[in-house]
Amino acid sequence: MKKRIILTGILLGVFLAVGFHFTASYNTQMPITLPVERISPHVTLSPSPVFSITAYLEKRELTRAEDIKILQDLLDSGNVEPPLLSDIALQLSQITKAREAELAIEGILTSSGFFPCLVAAAPGSVTVILGRENLTRGEAALIMTLCEKHTDEPLDNIKIMTGDML
Repeated sequence: MKKRIILTGILLGVFLAVGFHFTASYNTQMPITLPVERISPHVTLSPSPVFSITAYLEKRELTRAEDIKILQDLLDSGNVEPPLLSDIALQLSQITKAREAELAIEGILTSSGFFPCLVAAAPGSVTVILGRENLTRGEAALIMTLCEKHTDEPLDNIKIMTGDML
């Protein structure tokens, strides 16, 4: 466990260094067009950015807690057939992995100045939504690499979206 924590810290340091290198190597005023998508401002859900992000994050955590409780209750009941036990364990593992990845990526992005931001991770897809108009190539490369490493998803499954709707 200790080695894993140390390895994670080293990998995070390397990725941040690579991202800063990319940021320093490219003109920071040049916006990137791919793979970043512009979201229409007409999609705004709430006039208060903090409220909409807070509401989403709270809802996400409540929903996940309910899902985990249901699955855990099934495991604890003893009335589940063995093939279903492995499916329940897999679902619990996927929920936990997605939760950890989202929290880690959101935390790193927020502390790096990308606020507001939301991350939605699921098997086969990762979406990062940033409340910025544009990203430089270096910033996009850093975010893509960060998502790839925290979720084990290939770059083709990662999407960055920017816009002022957050």
